[in-house]
Amino acid sequence: MSGEWGADPRRAADPLDPYFLAHQSLQDEFRFGATLWTWRESCGDPHKVGDLRAGRVPYPWGEFDVDCTTNTVVGERAPVLAQLTRATVRAAPGRLEETTYDHATGAFRARGSAAGSDVELVVFYPAAKHGTPEVQSSGLDAVRLEPAPGGNVSLRARATGGDWSVQLGVPQS
Repeated sequence: MSGEWGADPRRAADPLDPYFLAHQSLQDEFRFGATLWTWRESCGDPHKVGDLRAGRVPYPWGEFDVDCTTNTVVGERAPVLAQLTRATVRAAPGRLEETTYDHATGAFRARGSAAGSDVELVVFYPAAKHGTPEVQSSGLDAVRLEPAPGGNVSLRARATGGDWSVQLGVPQS
Protein backbone atom coordinates (compact mmCIF):
# COMPACT_ATOMS: atom_id res chain seq x y z
CA MET A 1 0.00 0.00 0.00
CA SER A 2 1.35 3.42 -0.85
CA GLY A 3 -0.81 5.29 1.67
CA GLU A 4 -1.62 8.58 -0.02
CA TRP A 5 -1.10 9.82 -3.56
CA GLY A 6 -2.32 12.74 -5.60
CA ALA A 7 -1.51 15.75 -7.71
CA ASP A 8 -2.94 19.08 -8.74
CA PRO A 9 -6.52 18.24 -9.80
CA ARG A 10 -6.17 20.45 -12.90
CA ARG A 11 -3.99 17.65 -14.35
CA ALA A 12 -7.12 15.50 -14.84
CA ALA A 13 -8.58 18.08 -17.24
CA ASP A 14 -5.51 17.91 -19.51
CA PRO A 15 -6.04 15.16 -22.12
CA LEU A 16 -2.26 14.92 -22.58
CA ASP A 17 -1.60 14.27 -18.88
CA PRO A 18 -2.29 10.64 -17.88
CA TYR A 19 -1.18 11.03 -14.25
CA PHE A 20 -4.34 9.87 -12.43
CA LEU A 21 -5.07 7.01 -14.85
CA ALA A 22 -1.43 5.90 -14.97
CA HIS A 23 -1.18 5.79 -11.17
CA GLN A 24 -4.27 3.60 -10.94
CA SER A 25 -2.89 1.32 -13.64
CA LEU A 26 0.26 0.89 -11.55
CA GLN A 27 -1.90 0.08 -8.54
CA ASP A 28 -3.52 -2.69 -10.59
CA GLU A 29 -0.22 -3.96 -11.98
CA PHE A 30 1.42 -4.23 -8.58
CA ARG A 31 -1.78 -5.08 -6.68
CA PHE A 32 -1.73 -2.34 -4.08
CA GLY A 33 -4.35 0.07 -2.87
CA ALA A 34 -3.96 3.73 -2.07
CA THR A 35 -5.98 6.70 -0.92
CA LEU A 36 -6.16 9.85 -3.01
CA TRP A 37 -4.74 12.80 -1.14
CA THR A 38 -6.97 14.65 -0.53
CA TRP A 39 -10.73 14.21 -0.58
CA ARG A 40 -11.35 17.86 0.26
CA GLU A 41 -8.76 20.38 1.35
CA SER A 42 -9.73 23.55 3.19
CA CYS A 43 -8.43 26.96 2.17
CA GLY A 44 -6.85 27.27 5.61
CA ASP A 45 -5.08 23.91 5.39
CA PRO A 46 -1.44 24.17 6.58
CA HIS A 47 -0.31 22.98 3.14
CA LYS A 48 -1.63 26.27 1.72
CA VAL A 49 0.36 28.60 3.98
CA GLY A 50 2.88 29.22 1.18
CA ASP A 51 0.12 30.65 -1.01
CA LEU A 52 -1.11 32.87 1.81
CA ARG A 53 2.40 34.14 2.64
CA ALA A 54 2.96 34.97 -1.02
CA GLY A 55 -0.30 36.93 -1.13
CA ARG A 56 -2.07 34.42 -3.36
CA VAL A 57 -5.55 33.03 -2.88
CA PRO A 58 -4.95 29.33 -2.12
CA TYR A 59 -5.89 26.67 -4.63
CA PRO A 60 -6.86 23.59 -2.60
CA TRP A 61 -6.47 20.13 -4.07
CA GLY A 62 -9.00 17.36 -3.83
CA GLU A 63 -12.20 16.12 -5.37
CA PHE A 64 -14.13 19.30 -4.53
CA ASP A 65 -13.59 22.83 -5.81
CA VAL A 66 -13.44 25.41 -3.03
CA ASP A 67 -13.82 29.17 -3.42
CA CYS A 68 -11.09 30.40 -1.08
CA THR A 69 -12.42 33.94 -0.98
CA THR A 70 -15.36 32.53 1.07
CA ASN A 71 -14.04 29.01 1.95
CA THR A 72 -17.17 27.58 0.32
CA VAL A 73 -17.37 24.27 -1.53
CA VAL A 74 -18.69 25.15 -4.99
CA GLY A 75 -18.93 21.68 -6.49
CA GLU A 76 -17.25 18.47 -7.52
CA ARG A 77 -14.26 18.45 -9.85
CA ALA A 78 -15.77 16.38 -12.65
CA PRO A 79 -12.51 15.60 -14.53
CA VAL A 80 -10.89 14.17 -11.38
CA LEU A 81 -13.96 12.17 -10.39
CA ALA A 82 -14.32 10.79 -13.93
CA GLN A 83 -10.76 9.42 -13.76
CA LEU A 84 -11.11 8.10 -10.21
CA THR A 85 -14.41 6.30 -10.82
CA ARG A 86 -13.42 2.74 -11.62
CA ALA A 87 -14.18 -0.91 -11.02
CA THR A 88 -12.25 -2.43 -8.16
CA VAL A 89 -12.09 -5.52 -5.97
CA ARG A 90 -13.39 -4.63 -2.50
CA ALA A 91 -12.80 -8.10 -1.01
CA ALA A 92 -11.06 -11.10 -2.55
CA PRO A 93 -11.18 -14.77 -1.65
CA GLY A 94 -7.63 -15.94 -0.98
CA ARG A 95 -4.83 -14.37 -3.01
CA LEU A 96 -5.63 -11.64 -5.54
CA GLU A 97 -3.27 -12.19 -8.49
CA GLU A 98 -4.48 -9.73 -11.13
CA THR A 99 -6.80 -6.79 -11.65
CA THR A 100 -7.16 -4.65 -14.74
CA TYR A 101 -9.64 -1.93 -15.62
CA ASP A 102 -10.05 0.02 -18.85
CA HIS A 103 -11.50 3.47 -18.09
CA ALA A 104 -12.65 3.97 -21.67
CA THR A 105 -14.54 0.71 -22.21
CA GLY A 106 -15.36 -0.40 -18.68
CA ALA A 107 -13.69 -3.78 -19.20
CA PHE A 108 -12.60 -5.23 -15.85
CA ARG A 109 -10.81 -8.45 -14.97
CA ALA A 110 -9.74 -9.97 -11.68
CA ARG A 111 -8.28 -13.36 -10.90
CA GLY A 112 -6.87 -15.13 -7.92
CA SER A 113 -6.85 -18.34 -5.94
CA ALA A 114 -8.62 -19.40 -2.77
CA ALA A 115 -7.38 -22.30 -0.65
CA GLY A 116 -10.86 -22.94 0.73
CA SER A 117 -14.33 -22.58 -0.62
CA ASP A 118 -17.26 -20.41 0.32
CA VAL A 119 -15.17 -17.21 0.61
CA GLU A 120 -16.82 -14.13 -0.88
CA LEU A 121 -15.57 -11.97 -3.75
CA VAL A 122 -16.93 -8.40 -3.82
CA VAL A 123 -16.32 -6.13 -6.82
CA PHE A 124 -17.56 -2.56 -7.23
CA TYR A 125 -18.50 -1.71 -10.84
CA PRO A 126 -19.38 1.84 -12.02
CA ALA A 127 -22.59 0.98 -13.90
CA ALA A 128 -23.59 4.65 -13.76
CA LYS A 129 -20.58 5.32 -16.01
CA HIS A 130 -20.62 2.24 -18.29
CA GLY A 131 -24.02 0.55 -17.94
CA THR A 132 -24.84 -2.81 -16.40
CA PRO A 133 -22.01 -5.22 -17.21
CA GLU A 134 -22.08 -8.71 -18.64
CA VAL A 135 -20.33 -11.14 -16.30
CA GLN A 136 -18.09 -14.10 -17.12
CA SER A 137 -16.57 -16.11 -14.31
CA SER A 138 -14.86 -19.34 -13.39
CA GLY A 139 -14.19 -20.93 -10.02
CA LEU A 140 -17.06 -18.94 -8.50
CA ASP A 141 -20.62 -19.84 -7.46
CA ALA A 142 -23.67 -17.73 -6.62
CA VAL A 143 -22.46 -14.93 -8.90
CA ARG A 144 -24.86 -12.01 -8.73
CA LEU A 145 -25.03 -8.27 -9.34
CA GLU A 146 -26.59 -6.16 -6.60
CA PRO A 147 -27.51 -2.48 -6.67
CA ALA A 148 -24.94 -0.10 -5.22
CA PRO A 149 -25.31 3.63 -4.45
CA GLY A 150 -25.40 6.09 -7.32
CA GLY A 151 -26.77 3.67 -9.92
CA ASN A 152 -23.72 1.40 -9.69
CA VAL A 153 -23.51 -2.33 -8.94
CA SER A 154 -21.60 -4.71 -6.72
CA LEU A 155 -20.73 -8.16 -7.94
CA ARG A 156 -20.82 -10.79 -5.21
CA ALA A 157 -19.76 -14.40 -5.60
CA ARG A 158 -18.39 -17.31 -3.58
CA ALA A 159 -15.12 -19.03 -4.39
CA THR A 160 -15.37 -22.78 -4.90
CA GLY A 161 -11.74 -23.39 -3.93
CA GLY A 162 -8.71 -23.08 -6.21
CA ASP A 163 -8.31 -20.62 -9.08
CA TRP A 164 -11.06 -18.13 -9.80
CA SER A 165 -11.57 -15.30 -12.28
CA VAL A 166 -14.21 -12.75 -13.20
CA GLN A 167 -14.60 -10.43 -16.17
CA LEU A 168 -17.09 -7.61 -16.38
CA GLY A 169 -17.79 -5.58 -19.46
CA VAL A 170 -20.51 -3.71 -21.26
CA PRO A 171 -22.10 -5.59 -24.15
CA GLN A 172 -21.01 -4.31 -27.54
CA SER A 173 -23.93 -3.46 -29.83
